[in-house]
Amino acid sequence: VEECLAACPGVSDVAVTAIADAEWGDSLLALVVGQADLELLHAWSRQHLPAARRPRRFRCVDRLPRNPLGKLERAVLRRLAAEAA
Repeated sequence: VEECLAACPGVSDVAVTAIADAEWGDSLLALVVGQADLELLHAWSRQHLPAARRPRRFRCVDRLPRNPLGKLERAVLRRLAAEAA
């Protein structure tokens, strides 16, 4: 999912994580860095991803949390996702 969304025009970085969803149990939230707007992100995901793998929500952020080795800090991503919910 991240690789597909990273190919969207205007996306410079992206991370996807699960969030609690009252209707769906868990759903996907994409944290996106770049100039792509929400309409484009939703359209891109509809065109390139099967329904079960599409993020239901997108959140634009200035940067993604990474450790000194450049790896995503998944625990911080989950906190950001919880704040966005």
